[in-house]
Amino acid sequence: MKIVFFLFLPIISSFDTTMCGIRKDCVFSPPGCLLQQCAYFISFASADEWTTFEMATTNISRGTNYLAVGLSEDELMGEDPVTYCYFPEGGTPILNVGFNSGKSNKVADESMKPLILNNFMLLHSEHKENNIFCSFRQRIKPRIKHEMIAHLNNNYFILMARGSISSPEKLGKHSLSPSSSDFPFISPTSFNITHFFSSSTLSFTEVSSTTSIPSSISYLSVQSRLWMIKIHGVLMVIPWLSLIPSSIISARYLRNEWKCLSPGGVHLWFHIHRVLNWISLILLIISTLLVLIAKDFKWKGPWPNKPPGKSTSPGALHSLIGTISLIGIVIQFISAYFRPSPDSIIRPYFNTFHRFVGIFSLLSARFCGNSRGFLFLPQILDRYDEGISSYSHLFTFHPFIIPNIRSNL
Repeated sequence: MKIVFFLFLPIISSFDTTMCGIRKDCVFSPPGCLLQQCAYFISFASADEWTTFEMATTNISRGTNYLAVGLSEDELMGEDPVTYCYFPEGGTPILNVGFNSGKSNKVADESMKPLILNNFMLLHSEHKENNIFCSFRQRIKPRIKHEMIAHLNNNYFILMARGSISSPEKLGKHSLSPSSSDFPFISPTSFNITHFFSSSTLSFTEVSSTTSIPSSISYLSVQSRLWMIKIHGVLMVIPWLSLIPSSIISARYLRNEWKCLSPGGVHLWFHIHRVLNWISLILLIISTLLVLIAKDFKWKGPWPNKPPGKSTSPGALHSLIGTISLIGIVIQFISAYFRPSPDSIIRPYFNTFHRFVGIFSLLSARFCGNSRGFLFLPQILDRYDEGISSYSHLFTFHPFIIPNIRSNL
């Protein structure tokens, strides 16, 4: 992968683009943009024990009052230290740090102030009608290890986001639509920001230098990965909240219905039960393959050598519980293939096992959805999270509600 450094006359007075490729490395987004059309800028220059960051954003929406940079081990938000500049209305600009725990962010409280002062220094910041600029220094090697403060001498993807918040205690949500101009910037490659890669210069309007940076090769764009994860979520919701509960209903409460209908010598309820489960299995397999491809077939769940915070994050728990649910469904199909005949002495034990694994898998999927589910519809979550939660409760537990309704008829 290559990062291209452009030298243009600066349009943000404090962001000196003439030094890009000479004294500092610069990255612009979108790649190859003309400076007037760039959404994000960031530069970094290291000396002694410190790295100086300069970050800026232009063409901001009304109300935008923070600019944040995250250092991530992958291309997606989650388990990342974040540094941000916040501009309270009529107040003094604030530099603070935080941590992306899954898809949410927690920020440093008052107890973190001494640690921040020892590792960060706000140099300059500006908030104008159309742009934001923030410059700060960060110690390359933190004096105390903390999840909110990155050790800069490592390879990271650069994440940048802007948005609106009312207080520095909680970052507001940034845009979640890849087509939006406020969608976060994600660098196309990971690299070590403490290493200076280029030194040659050309003219103000030409590419000054290019540099090859060690990185993990990725054949999928960030937008493609996000869409695959969204489709993964949709394909998971359909079987777990509709098809599988409906198949349970057919097995439990339709056995005595339509007894005269036996296509192929098999009762109608069993056809419904079997077809719905087969469709569910196909959707679950496709959904699982999509998320594995999006994650480069890397395990994102808990692991012994992971820090405790990463092993218990919503994303890690989602991966673990989701895997358990999927294993349960596979066991269901295998056990159903070897089910004993109705008059077998072990048939009651099979029935008990089959029901237990099915209900356990369904409930696991329900809690899996709680840990991270419905994030593929974040805009709906903002207003209808309570309604969606009630909807999912209804569809998860409706196989067990129906007998109470029937008994009262």
